[in-house]
Amino acid sequence: MRAYTTTRRVLLVEDNELVLKALASELGQVYEVVEARTGEEALALLAQPGGFFDAIVSDYDLGMGASGAEVLERARRRLPSSLCVLLVGAVRRELPVVEACMADLLVKKPARPGYLVATLRRQFLSKSLRHQAADLGVALPSR
Repeated sequence: MRAYTTTRRVLLVEDNELVLKALASELGQVYEVVEARTGEEALALLAQPGGFFDAIVSDYDLGMGASGAEVLERARRRLPSSLCVLLVGAVRRELPVVEACMADLLVKKPARPGYLVATLRRQFLSKSLRHQAADLGVALPSR
């Protein structure tokens, strides 16, 4: 069981060091960020005891090894309640991959500053409201 904390944990997977540091800096102002530079590193972090993340944000193209879609697919199986976000450069080419890995969100790179933080906040709030409504027996309309 996970210890209670008010800070959400985000696993950020990006092979480009400059992009990784920029996103980690932005997300780190609001969330606890754990960085992975490869798909394999991300999968190892997910497999660790206590490897719980409220969100997994992964670039699609991670170079050699596991892709971002593979990372999210495994994350979805291990952490079904976690938010899965796929960062992509070419949306049309990668859209079928998004459907296959069941990403919750698709974010096109480069995103404007603050966009990813605001998007995660909205998603976490929406999820929280849906859980509260379910606890009260209220059915909210789907998106």
